[in-house]
Amino acid sequence: MKLPKNNLTVLLLLLLMITGCIYDEQPYCPDDFMSAFNVSVSPNTVLLSYQAHTPALQYLTVTCLDSDGLPDNTFPWTLSISDASNTWLELTLDPNGLTGKVKTITGTGSQFIYLVAQENTTAAIRTVELSMDGGETVAVNVTQEMMPLTVTPPAITLTGVPHTPATQTVSVSSNEPWTLTSNRTWLQLTLNENGSGASNTISSSGSQTVYLVVPGNGDDVREAELYLNGIASDVRVVVLQESLIAEQGQAAPRIYITGTTGEMKLMLTKKPTNYGAYFQFGSVIGWNWDDVNATYNPTLTHNLSYWSPSWNNGNKVVEHSNAELLLGMGDPCRLVGYTVSEIRIAISNSRTLDNTQWRLPLNTENIEYGLPSSEWHSIEGVNGRFFTGTNEFLPAAGRKVSESGEWGQRGSRSNYISATIDVDTKAPFSLFFNNQSTSTADLRDGQAQGFSVRCVRQ
Repeated sequence: MKLPKNNLTVLLLLLLMITGCIYDEQPYCPDDFMSAFNVSVSPNTVLLSYQAHTPALQYLTVTCLDSDGLPDNTFPWTLSISDASNTWLELTLDPNGLTGKVKTITGTGSQFIYLVAQENTTAAIRTVELSMDGGETVAVNVTQEMMPLTVTPPAITLTGVPHTPATQTVSVSSNEPWTLTSNRTWLQLTLNENGSGASNTISSSGSQTVYLVVPGNGDDVREAELYLNGIASDVRVVVLQESLIAEQGQAAPRIYITGTTGEMKLMLTKKPTNYGAYFQFGSVIGWNWDDVNATYNPTLTHNLSYWSPSWNNGNKVVEHSNAELLLGMGDPCRLVGYTVSEIRIAISNSRTLDNTQWRLPLNTENIEYGLPSSEWHSIEGVNGRFFTGTNEFLPAAGRKVSESGEWGQRGSRSNYISATIDVDTKAPFSLFFNNQSTSTADLRDGQAQGFSVRCVRQ
């Protein structure tokens, strides 16, 4: 039989006759033939993240074409989740993924099918198959990832004060067991908000909040790392703790004032040329060496925020308690590192903050430190004494005069106050020196004089 040249229609009719698709004047093929060749779903592989996909974030495209390769919007189809026990995946035509969610979905013509998935809370990836028109051939493979094991944030900076109970946490997100380890003894971990049961290694499973328990840091800035599952190279968090000594140098630690308003706080300096802050005996209200106005008042009582020429500590040794702090009294060395706001909140809640690292020296400690051997010395134009036994320098800070509130005797003498009082004279002891000698005489001028402070280890 000779066909007309380039007659594609005749060729197609012959092909349909040969395959048996035209008989008894039937113009179209059966549905199963059309379904097998004219309905498709894409993509045939879908990877979902472990999060819940509601509203739906992923969709499939069903495409129906007629025998001429043109869109057919009337042809029916059915797409089903093969596993009847599946509970985590549903199908819908709703682009928001909120309504019409089913396990088997029917439609006609080309459509978008939206996948609604629950969060994968299992400890493994999960898969399910979708089939078209009830056939055995897999149309789509859907895989949902398992939750990755994450620890956040990746970096933490802590202040130098104690974090006990913990003030900082890390979040572990996981669906499987895990172990978190600190590589430094000073950084401990616990699942208890009150800080109890802390250790360097903690094991748990699932998503958890881990509390960091850290003592005060009176040394240089220090760093620790948290790593997972005993693998030291798998560092997830780097923890940095600042030092309570903000100004480094070759000198004994003294207090100075940093910051403004509620963020104002006491920090330590070893800088030889920094005279430090001045305190009246037993008071925690301080004045910076370069400021004649009251600049630091951590108490809740405002009448103590100005210079008081009649100040005294009740003729007693320095105490550090909530009751004393309410009156503006206490040990300023123990408050180093805390902001004014933090101290006031603690006082109002009947708590006493203490950095656990520093305190005022006793008179016996001043004697041991200051009397054995020293020499008058000058560093960058600042006079003072170099104590050879400890290899430390103390500037001749002078005093803040009680009568006028002005500075006096700077560069020529100094009294570094202690926490001890003379039981006979009721006057505080201090480490006194000038260009000729040192002694631990009591403050015969009275407790109202303001002096610089040398802090010692607790």
